[in-house]
Amino acid sequence: MERAVELDPKFAMAYARMGVMHGNIMELEAAQEYVRKAYELKDRVSERERLYIDSQYCSHVPGDREKALQAYGLRAQIYPRDANAHNNLANVYRSLGRYEQALPEALVAMRMDPENEDNYITLSVIHLSLNRLKEAEEVLTQAVDNKLDSEGLVFQRYQVAFVNLSGIMTPR
Repeated sequence: MERAVELDPKFAMAYARMGVMHGNIMELEAAQEYVRKAYELKDRVSERERLYIDSQYCSHVPGDREKALQAYGLRAQIYPRDANAHNNLANVYRSLGRYEQALPEALVAMRMDPENEDNYITLSVIHLSLNRLKEAEEVLTQAVDNKLDSEGLVFQRYQVAFVNLSGIMTPR
């Protein structure tokens, strides 16, 4: 992405993706900077890309989760086969403590894109949030069975194991 913006300093989607990547590794200032730059350049993108940039902007820059919820909801409504929109919507619902609303969105994302590690992480986190340890473990077992692996999945397996061993919740 850095090379892309070097070649085209007005490549809005490259800035947006860099913002997301930096956000994923908790480099929040860099994430905000890149997403803000993408937002400034959004007049040069397609409608679908604009919705992506708007939703990322609402998530990363103002910090208004309700606006982010609206932006991701609109994206998922207009592009119902966009698994990423559903996964992000699930994560925003979860961040608002609305776990019962998060679950169906996470399940939709998983059905649409079972090869994406993030969908397993999101679904497992939501199951834990709902005090469903057994289901959280099953989701992670499916990821292993599908030969998926990432640092995020390793960390989520650690969290589930910690909860299991600590007795914080009783498996269902």
